[in-house]
Amino acid sequence: MKKFAVIGESLSHSFSPILHKIIYQKLNLHADYGMVEIAPKDLHSFIINNQFNGLNITIPYKEKVISALDSIDEPSKIIGAVNCLHGLEGFNTDWRGFLKSMQVNNVKMEGKNCLIIGAGGAAKAIAFALIKSNVNSIKFKNRTESRLKAITSWVNSLFINNKDHITPDIIINCTPQGMFPIQDKIPMRTGNIYKNQILIDTIYNPLITNWLKEGAEKGARIISGMDMLIAQAIFSINIWFGIDAFKKIDIIKLKKELSIYYAS
Repeated sequence: MKKFAVIGESLSHSFSPILHKIIYQKLNLHADYGMVEIAPKDLHSFIINNQFNGLNITIPYKEKVISALDSIDEPSKIIGAVNCLHGLEGFNTDWRGFLKSMQVNNVKMEGKNCLIIGAGGAAKAIAFALIKSNVNSIKFKNRTESRLKAITSWVNSLFINNKDHITPDIIINCTPQGMFPIQDKIPMRTGNIYKNQILIDTIYNPLITNWLKEGAEKGARIISGMDMLIAQAIFSINIWFGIDAFKKIDIIKLKKELSIYYAS
């Protein structure tokens, strides 16, 4: 049996083992998936010596893990973060997962003004996806001024036609604010949210964060992080097994099936 896992520093919120095992069953794959919590001092040695057939990487190691790898794919080089390992080769499936989640939700990105909350690896992956989608503009909001300046400079170096905007059409939360067990936190106030604005959270536990709930009350369209989680997981499986699992997995149907785990 092939064995896979997600690694991070604190994984009590992770839904990945349940998700992967269900997908493996649907695809008739003889595989298992677990969680491994790792202290920062042990990260490098674990990556070099682990016996897993593939790994997913989550907070806070998406950027730190790169130094332990033999190679990374081109998007990972640009983004500066990986979330999927096959041996000592790194990939970024976050940006592709985000685009797929927008596709299944019929969100048209081209020409839109976008605001990303956060400045870490997830924010950079989604900014990369937005550039690929020909958006009109990308701005960032972050509590740390130095990181805000750094990510703004980075995106402007890639997106030379980045426009200025006052009011975003789409706001994407790429911070852990609102994620279990700190679900009472919100990444930004929703006082200026307006009807038909699109709010997207990368958080999937809880399924609908307080930030999304507040946005919905203002009339905004909301999209949870579960769609992106499922999509990036399938892209990881495609890498590990050399298949196209999207031919057999419907993201929207799978999300409905998974709702039982949130009700429990």
